[in-house]
Amino acid sequence: MNIRIESIEEKANTNYGILVRYSVWGKDSVSNVCSTMDAGGEFWTNLAGYQFREFTDSFIVLTEVDKKKVTLTKYTGKQAKKKCLELADWKKQIACNLYPDDDREYVENNTFRIYQTKGTPFYDTQFVLLALENCYNKMKQIFPNISYRHAKANRFQVYQSEGTWPSADYERISIPQYILNTYEYESKLIGIENLYPKIQDNSCPFSFDFIPHELTHLVFADTFLQRPYDGYLATEVTEKKSIPSLNEGFAEFVPYLIAKKQPDVVAKSYIDQRTKFCGKDALLDVDNMGIPDEQLLYKNILEGNGYLQSHYNMGFCFYKRVEDECGEEVLTGLINEEVLIAGSIRSYPSFFGKLANSCGKEKIQEIMTDYGFDVGLIDVHRQIPNTGFSSGQQVMGCTLSRS
Repeated sequence: MNIRIESIEEKANTNYGILVRYSVWGKDSVSNVCSTMDAGGEFWTNLAGYQFREFTDSFIVLTEVDKKKVTLTKYTGKQAKKKCLELADWKKQIACNLYPDDDREYVENNTFRIYQTKGTPFYDTQFVLLALENCYNKMKQIFPNISYRHAKANRFQVYQSEGTWPSADYERISIPQYILNTYEYESKLIGIENLYPKIQDNSCPFSFDFIPHELTHLVFADTFLQRPYDGYLATEVTEKKSIPSLNEGFAEFVPYLIAKKQPDVVAKSYIDQRTKFCGKDALLDVDNMGIPDEQLLYKNILEGNGYLQSHYNMGFCFYKRVEDECGEEVLTGLINEEVLIAGSIRSYPSFFGKLANSCGKEKIQEIMTDYGFDVGLIDVHRQIPNTGFSSGQQVMGCTLSRS
């Protein structure tokens, strides 16, 4: 794995300091060619939590920067743990769990490896392991190409954390231990040792809907589906304004597709809960919370002016609208194709463009207008990274990588 510095710039009108953007490169263990492992990220010299990047085998710290030069320092093993605890601040509970402790062990199957504190209750670990496997198998039935992503990852990494919320990035999932103590199942509080037998039928447990949600983030992490509309990085849209990603909505939509294929009560409840908010150009205040209409408009949510965490529902409703207008088979087919594009240095049409080609340009333009997207995004292309290697020497990003 290699980090390539993409740009160094000092932003005007900000106290964040100097911005350093990077991309992560490695040799694809399946095709044995150079590709991006992560489309990119950023370091800020004055912003807590953005002066380092944590990976599963190393902790990278931005130690020096000027307008032409960046110095990064890499820590591994217990030194990574020590440095992480010094610097991670608010990210500490999640980030620092990646590195070795004397009291940590792991449990695994062929698809997942769970790192946990020694002495973790047996059924807690077994439940999470089986739940992840079941959800992954259901996901694979819908998107068979994700097997390629698994082949690249060998085993997906899962970490027991001391944090307060589950999270995921392109390398791993972090799951707080406390949320596995007791949980509601069909309106009854039930211990996880009693819930474990209920997923022996290969079902994905929607009582723990964060499991398929975070798994979606992980499995699709290096695809444009997790940063399909550029966000703050100039990776997909080079000529249009940056607009927020729908990655959280996508991570709600994939579990919905899984839930549709399960007959259990909890899965049906998940479907009802997700779909009830979707209006034509705005979320519906179906729970009568008195939210101002302008905070429910998709356009305003897209621009960051929506109600609380409404981008989850807004993003879901976008994909649901495309499914309704174009058909599930068209949408899932295009999503399945995206997995094989991940990390490519070639230029491809935007996801909007692919939808327009498959479903009809006028139909997609109408949907985009209702959701506040610039319809010009249909005609642009995307590429990781934004510029290729000099002299076409694509292998330079992987010279030191192991196959």
